[in-house]
Amino acid sequence: MDALRLLKEEDHHALFKEARELARDRPTIAISGSFLDTSCSSSPYCRHCCWRARERVWPNFRRRVTKEEFVQRGVSARAEGIDWLYTPSGCIGPDLPEYFFEYLSALEQVSDIEVYGLFGAVGRRSLELLKQTGVEGYRCGIESPNRRVFKEVKPGDDYDARIQSIKDAKDTGLKVWSGFIIGLGESLEDIARGIEILKDLEVDSVLLHPFGPCPFTEMEAMNPPSPLLVAKATAVTRILMPHIDLIFFHNEVEWGLTAGCNAGMVGGNPRMISGLKEMREVMYSYQE
Repeated sequence: MDALRLLKEEDHHALFKEARELARDRPTIAISGSFLDTSCSSSPYCRHCCWRARERVWPNFRRRVTKEEFVQRGVSARAEGIDWLYTPSGCIGPDLPEYFFEYLSALEQVSDIEVYGLFGAVGRRSLELLKQTGVEGYRCGIESPNRRVFKEVKPGDDYDARIQSIKDAKDTGLKVWSGFIIGLGESLEDIARGIEILKDLEVDSVLLHPFGPCPFTEMEAMNPPSPLLVAKATAVTRILMPHIDLIFFHNEVEWGLTAGCNAGMVGGNPRMISGLKEMREVMYSYQE
């Protein structure tokens, strides 16, 4: 397996250099998110879900936003320099509610921001309707490439349904953003297998992000993974999938750019939004 061989490469600097060169001509993409609905039908709850912490801390976290609020957030994000907007909700099930399509269509009518739905595993008909609203893509991770780990962490979710959603999204003409979490208890072989799965699925963009323990969850005492491991896995993904858009997670800009990312989840950070392209230019001008 090429991915496993590369992950075991001891000279990670050489690995990173190869990944960065492959990413050199990829466009710089700034990404942010905007909630559609923070309710969730997953039962039992995911054991790592940070939304369980947020509902204890954030005022009125569990609520449905208004259409006007959602559209204004998208318009404002584009004005600030955001290129992609992902629109998360909790797990809804195979059939998305009608107002999702209404909200997304309303945003598409007034903004050229590239929109990615993020609603878990959904049915083919829902994906076809999303395509009709004008959104560009669908984000659906496999969460963990190890089925045992997946079921332990997400007992109310369905691995096969997620794989099918990715395939259906591709078939409907949506771009697919996928990936998985590193640090849930998987092995190096699992990480390699996950990269190979994403390659075989021919996804358009990938985010490999580190597990981050959250309070009030069953996994709050677990430690996050080594940043070097996550960066190596990211670099291997770039090497094996040179033409995708490769995304770094929040606050991982240095590791992400080092490992060949061309896109980043920068949220509402003005310095990151305006400076991401310049950061890449500085990195490529730096003489190792």
